[in-house]
Amino acid sequence: MPRAPEGHRAADRDPELAALVDMVSTRHAAPAASPPAPAEAQAAPPGAAPACVPISIACMVSSSCFIASVPVANIAAFLNDLGRTTTEARFHDVQFWVQRRTRRKQEDAELWGLVLDVDQVANDPFAALSEAGLPTPNGWWRTRHGYKAVWAFNRAADLATFEGIAQQYALSVEGGDPQSWSPIQAQHLPIVKKTTNDGVVDVAFPAAQSNASPLVIDEFQFELPARVGRALSDERLLTTAERELVEDWLADLGIPVPDASGQRALYQSCPATEQHNKACCYVSRRENGAINVSCLGGHGGEGRKHWSESDLYALVTGSSRSTGRLHSVRDVPPTWAGFEYLRTRLGALFASEKQRDDLVAFAVKVWMRAKAAAELQHAVKRAKALGGMITEQPDFEQVVRFFEQRRHGYDGMSPCRPYFDEVTRDLRLLLDNGEGLQLKIHGESLSLKTHQHEWMASCAYGLSVSTSKNKKTG
Repeated sequence: MPRAPEGHRAADRDPELAALVDMVSTRHAAPAASPPAPAEAQAAPPGAAPACVPISIACMVSSSCFIASVPVANIAAFLNDLGRTTTEARFHDVQFWVQRRTRRKQEDAELWGLVLDVDQVANDPFAALSEAGLPTPNGWWRTRHGYKAVWAFNRAADLATFEGIAQQYALSVEGGDPQSWSPIQAQHLPIVKKTTNDGVVDVAFPAAQSNASPLVIDEFQFELPARVGRALSDERLLTTAERELVEDWLADLGIPVPDASGQRALYQSCPATEQHNKACCYVSRRENGAINVSCLGGHGGEGRKHWSESDLYALVTGSSRSTGRLHSVRDVPPTWAGFEYLRTRLGALFASEKQRDDLVAFAVKVWMRAKAAAELQHAVKRAKALGGMITEQPDFEQVVRFFEQRRHGYDGMSPCRPYFDEVTRDLRLLLDNGEGLQLKIHGESLSLKTHQHEWMASCAYGLSVSTSKNKKTG
């Protein structure tokens, strides 16, 4: 990679960069607290300043970072202003994190936000994020090869929560960069002099502010991204006649489906609400011709709603259509066979993307967390329905570790692959340890540990929650 002119990126300009960061952050600082307003006119706590987050700035070759406190409502304006200011001062490769960090390679930085990097060009990046079911970002901008979006958090996140949010969001859109969920990964400013293989180029894609409120991470739940869920569910598409019924019905509602594949349209009404207070419903035709509708409206407190074309067909006809659809979380067991199914289906989903293997691996992790959350919720609900009391809060991380044991083997043993031995006419488990060790499922086994391993490798071993201290967890 070519080097930038001496002095334009050198660490000896750190004091100058620090001064520019301070100057720009002052221009976008939160206003001073005002005197309390009359009680009936208060929309926020008296004198409350806008929510602010730390943003750390550094040149790519420098080890030092400089921190600015930026109001969430001014993130886009701050990034644009800093980009223009540093570009005019001939700084190269100025990068940022929505974190509090003093050194580029600091491992214990405070994680106050996420920047999602998407390596896929979109006609309307904001619509692509919305259609994927993601919360509205605080800001977004185009890049030379795609787009980026930024979410500020309402508080500093622990590493597990940060990675969970980043992985879930990156897997929700086509082209999501796995590096987005690395806390140490910095992002170039929207306006910047960037060093490339072809030399230093001027990049100018100003950020747009799209939301003034931070993302409340206390409410974050592990869910399978809709895009991944569709790939795993193997939903059968509607026939031509059935799809025409759906198209006619949506047209009668005033929200017609675009004619061209890969196109979407934005409307103010949706299948559940006749009129929202703003345009927030996306009606899309996917590349394979399938129709889906995503609405970002509140729906009387129910939140966002999404309809597949089979869901829409059920609304049109008043009856559920048997689609043969496999529920991607409920119906796939966390066993060797289940994980093989995940890898096969996800490999096809990410086949055209650069970092296919990384995306598949992390999608499996996201699925495991969504499965763990669903199993815990179901077990607790079942226990309460039986009149029991939950004496201890179920350990989510322990369930995830339990799934990992199923996936990788128990206590040093390898994962089991069930098969039928045609010679002995027995159902057996093959321990995938390279030695071909075979154990019968029915009959005597080598040890209690082997029995437990067999259970964990089969669908027979499930999660339960005790209803009292006198009952053991199974």
